[in-house]
Amino acid sequence: MPVADSDSSSVGEFPGLRTSPWLTDPTADRQGLALLWDSAASAACSLPALAAKAFGHAPSDRWAFELDEAPQPKPGDSLGLPQELSLLLHA
Repeated sequence: MPVADSDSSSVGEFPGLRTSPWLTDPTADRQGLALLWDSAASAACSLPALAAKAFGHAPSDRWAFELDEAPQPKPGDSLGLPQELSLLLHA
């Protein structure tokens, strides 16, 4: 599943949002965002507004994962994804 560059405009607009890379899967004809939040509370508060802005409606699919520790993006890592999430997206 190809991962595009982060949507940096969304990151500054929604409190607690760390990164929001756009994902596409042409084979399955699916696309969407992988959102990494500081907390579940931040996601619950901001997700409806972010979904309305990005898609015009509520998300059709939603998965939640908790990470014990989400490291800050390394310099030069344009996506800023923790290794665990990167592995999930590229499996």
